[in-house]
Amino acid sequence: NAVDRNPYDIVTGIYLKVGKCIVKYGQSTDQITEAANGLHSLGFSLAEIGRYSDAVSQYKAAFEMIPKSSILAGKFLYSCAAVYLVERDYEKVLKNIKECIRVINENDKNSEFYSEALMLKAEAMMLDHDYQGAMEFFDFSLEAFSKNSTNKRVQIGIVLGRKGHLYQLLGEFDDAYDALSKCIEWKEKNSESSFDLAGVYNFMGDVCVLRGNRKDALLYFDRSYRMYEFHIEKEPSEEYEIEIHILNGKTDNLNDDKEGCYENFDIAIARMKRARQPNKHTIYNLQVMARTYAKNGDQSIAM
Repeated sequence: NAVDRNPYDIVTGIYLKVGKCIVKYGQSTDQITEAANGLHSLGFSLAEIGRYSDAVSQYKAAFEMIPKSSILAGKFLYSCAAVYLVERDYEKVLKNIKECIRVINENDKNSEFYSEALMLKAEAMMLDHDYQGAMEFFDFSLEAFSKNSTNKRVQIGIVLGRKGHLYQLLGEFDDAYDALSKCIEWKEKNSESSFDLAGVYNFMGDVCVLRGNRKDALLYFDRSYRMYEFHIEKEPSEEYEIEIHILNGKTDNLNDDKEGCYENFDIAIARMKRARQPNKHTIYNLQVMARTYAKNGDQSIAM
């Protein structure tokens, strides 16, 4: 603070210097493995503060220190893929996660990273608009997670929700409704309260609108709104503040309050423009708002 430097720059500099020390550490196999894990931990910390390229550099340095066919190599490849997913570089995600899955297959399919890797690949395929491929890999990951369902309740709920949203994107609204119903039942049975469940309620509300069920749509939009509000109080998030304005707009529209709907949509769009980069729901939300404008006869705004 005294020299007016960004504290994240200072932290990053410290982490990178520590990384250089770690690379020089140890000669034995155990010491090298310990050093590689240390670099991986540094990478994770750098990713946590948004220094993604520095995080990847640590993951790659860790990867170079160990046998490329080891389960640990699969772990480091997974971490690289996770960072690339945040950066929306889907080609690199798929390249790294493909190699990760190959390494795990050669070592231990029962590894916790196997099911996680399958889910990450499905996530990347979905965001890259390969919906059929994503559905296949979500099914693979669900099967893998189900073998250890006691410890993977959250992950199973996430996969069920993603499958429901995929059906929605494919225009298969009855299948979407059934899949999201299973997801909600699973999450509520496990007493989950999360941003992810808020998102599932939101998607379910949209599906109900598309199926012509206004009453249920309002119910799910309200559940989504309340859960977002609950978590934002504890963990402020610009991304989810935008979701709340869109939810309010959709609710106003269903209650024939066109002025309130458009006001909330305008606020959401303005905040989207101020964001450093789009989030994973930006395109979807723009489509939902465009569809609402078009249905209200405002084609020029929709375009």
